[in-house]
Amino acid sequence: MSDSGTLLLDTHVALWWLLAAPELPPATQRAISAAPSVHVSAVTTWEVAIKRAIGRLTLVLPDAVSFPEACRGHGFTLTDVTHADAEAVAALPPARRDPFDRLLAATARRRGWTLVTRDPAIVALGVATLWCEGA
Repeated sequence: MSDSGTLLLDTHVALWWLLAAPELPPATQRAISAAPSVHVSAVTTWEVAIKRAIGRLTLVLPDAVSFPEACRGHGFTLTDVTHADAEAVAALPPARRDPFDRLLAATARRRGWTLVTRDPAIVALGVATLWCEGA
């Protein structure tokens, strides 16, 4: 974890947390619960919205709350993407082409946060990570 202890959740991690999915290991759950600050980026909301719109994600949240409202209800901070975050993508190596992953990684790296993900390919982007299976 970075010095600040601040975590940024990758999209699948945020979804698994909200749905109490068994894919999220207990150690990762404990790290998220213990972190002084946990963020969900507007990039994640964008990715969820796109996947829902094209039928690749069905997300049923209690009381018909929106994805951002559900995240806020779990104590997560909703984080906007800034122009500086977007420009920081240019400094990343070309290892990963997914625009969502690249912007999440650039945001975490620029702000000194740790990205919580199970995607080991994100490590190649030079961002501090937590969990990464297979890494």
